[in-house]
Formats: sequence, C-alpha cells, structure tokens
Amino acid sequence: MARIIWISDSPHRASGFGLVTGEICKRLADLGHQILILGWWSTVTMTYEGLDVRPCPVSPRSAK
Repeated sequence: MARIIWISDSPHRASGFGLVTGEICKRLADLGHQILILGWWSTVTMTYEGLDVRPCPVSPRSAK
C-alpha cells in the first residue's frame, strides 16, 4: 500500500474541498493506505476519522 500526503482544505472545514478531502481520505485509509492530510486554513494539529490533519499555511511565509 501507499503512503499519501493529501493537501487541500481541512476535512473540518465546511467547503466542497473539505468534504471531498474527508471522504476520499477515509476511503483510501479503509483500503490500507497511510494518509496524512495537510489542511489549508487549519491552525492546529487534529484528527479526522482517525487520520492526522496537520496545518498547512496558505502563505509560504507562514510556514515554520
């Protein structure tokens, strides 16, 4: 199986991208893939359905 880094709106964000991120990443994990979500607009590390969601700054200058 693959290790995947998914970059999009956080699944906690009520946007089309956030909803799709949550559904696709959940299904990929159910198939045995290892998923890490980098969530735009997210400011803290959290989990979604057992998947790690890490903050991904919109501006490269905000990256630490």
